[in-house]
Amino acid sequence: MKKQFICIAVLLSLLWGLAPSAVKAQNSISYTATSAVVTFNLANFNFAASEVNKILDISGKSFLKIAMDDDEYGIVADEGYPAIPQLPLLINIPPNAKNVSVSMRNAVTLDRQISDVYIEPFVNIGKDGTVEGTAFNENYYNTATTPYISSFYAAEEPFFLMDEQVLDLTILPFQYVPTTGKLTLLQSAEFVITWTLEGSVAKSPISQARANFFEDIFMSYTGNAPKSGKKGKLLIITAPQYEQGLTLFKQYKDNIGIDTRIVSTTTTGTGGEQIADYIKSSSFKPDFVLLVGSVSTIPAMSVPITDYGYRNFKDKATKYGDVFLGRWPVASKTELANVINKTIVMEYKLFITERRVALLAGHGDIVSYKRGNKEAIKGFEKHNYNCEKYEEVTINDITTLQNNYPTWMIYSGIGCKSDCSWNYFNDNCNRSIKKSFFLKNDIFPLVFSFAGFDGNYSNANSMAMGVVGNRGPVSYFGPSDQTLGTYDEIIESKILGKSLGQNYIGAIATKGMTRFAHYFWQRSEKNNRIFHLRTYNLMGDPSLNRLGYGTQSTYNFDETFTAVGGINLTFNSTDAINIHQGLRMESGAKLAFKPANTLLLKGSIATAKGRLTGESKKITLDGGARISTGSVVELTANEFDFKPGFTIESGSDVTFKIK
Repeated sequence: MKKQFICIAVLLSLLWGLAPSAVKAQNSISYTATSAVVTFNLANFNFAASEVNKILDISGKSFLKIAMDDDEYGIVADEGYPAIPQLPLLINIPPNAKNVSVSMRNAVTLDRQISDVYIEPFVNIGKDGTVEGTAFNENYYNTATTPYISSFYAAEEPFFLMDEQVLDLTILPFQYVPTTGKLTLLQSAEFVITWTLEGSVAKSPISQARANFFEDIFMSYTGNAPKSGKKGKLLIITAPQYEQGLTLFKQYKDNIGIDTRIVSTTTTGTGGEQIADYIKSSSFKPDFVLLVGSVSTIPAMSVPITDYGYRNFKDKATKYGDVFLGRWPVASKTELANVINKTIVMEYKLFITERRVALLAGHGDIVSYKRGNKEAIKGFEKHNYNCEKYEEVTINDITTLQNNYPTWMIYSGIGCKSDCSWNYFNDNCNRSIKKSFFLKNDIFPLVFSFAGFDGNYSNANSMAMGVVGNRGPVSYFGPSDQTLGTYDEIIESKILGKSLGQNYIGAIATKGMTRFAHYFWQRSEKNNRIFHLRTYNLMGDPSLNRLGYGTQSTYNFDETFTAVGGINLTFNSTDAINIHQGLRMESGAKLAFKPANTLLLKGSIATAKGRLTGESKKITLDGGARISTGSVVELTANEFDFKPGFTIESGSDVTFKIK
């Protein structure tokens, strides 16, 4: 084996000159009304020793890989066949484009010879570092006289992604015949896309969130739809028992610029297909969808347990979803209060807190975990996060993190099906992030896990279910079933390494998973790709902003809202807070309103056994304001303005304090 590696080193030095010496490729696209032209130039690349040499001990066979300088390239991922680089492009075309066709012109090719060594096959690696499936198609490597991929490009049928029509164009610039060692390179070419237009399509204005996603995901966004100026639109679909308790959260989201609607399953129907149909046909056309309820009230769509059918309007192996979707898997009002508290608190804390990330690599295939975390670190550092690495994580490491309060926690490793999460620290499941894991009550990290089963939100002890606890993470993204290390590594790199330019957690996950779907191009079997698109789900508010929001100037609560028991929130503003329609608080709820200048109270104030406090320079109690029997209210101001008609019912506990 030592002799084999020496030979590879010599061959690599000889083959280095085969790669084009041009600078990194500059690909571009130009449009007319009925066509587009993609100008392609092959990116710089080199030959590198393949890890397959360590995984497979095949007599007489040594392998190398083609390593691209441009990380937009993916690979051909049919098990056992040559892992040839490919460039996936998502081409935005008009929504009324029909009869789409693709042709190639002005192609420049170059033939090279590779001797005594082979381009590596694509190999699926499990979490323990072992090979899964077909590692090496010996018959093909020994007998093939034509390339496995004989075309320089492939185009799938156009599809719709969030109401934009997309052509999935894959450029396959390498053709390789292992029996002869012939490697043909497509150095440059133009790809001509043509279509006809049928009728006209009126486009609704789109939000900033959707426009930013399109600009990031398409080779060039044509801007078919006008921008609405709104940050985004959030549709909350909830089990009926949580509908009133979500009204406070809706008012909060409206105030920070996310237009929010609430609908219960009484309206949508309780079946998975009924809920999915409601999302697809909603005239509200949401960017974000938040499901509120456990799988017993809002069912998972399929096996593995997944919300895939709610976010993907047409089953497609090349996209993750048509909306940015998340779930709060709550089973009680107490859990609802927990996630509302954490989400509102963290959207403020993320704005003012140091950007700290803890990246944990578990036991098992540690090389793969390191690779995924390495790409994630590049992505985080590009956006000014401070990263800390923990490899082969121990219980002491996790205890340290309980006290250090990073705003993000990333885990790559082996998951656990039956018991807990954040496991295999010592190759067992005796330590997990439970629902009360973190030791501070105002920092609740965003958690991303690339470990099988940790996202099984039907299991009360899974990492995913930590989001419903009072001290668990504010959000969780990860898989609900067993996954492959080969795929998890790429998912981590595409989400955290390449998608943090998006601000909303749902958009980060959707962009990364869409990029993952195009990284692995497959001529035949696509089950692994589809499986991983299904099994990764987001638990948390998809409209949660990774940058957070500072103190708002003004809050206008324009609708009556309810704070359920367990709500414990303070709303600060630099100017005013106006409560126009009153509020209702359940036993155990605590609300504080602290605007710098003015607090206005209108409507019925009913706090039951909850507690309402207010503090401002001036507090006005409107003539229609009424503090109901049993309410506990404490108001502090430099000046009070009691309008005629303001009433305090008997049996209430109201305190007015002058500063």
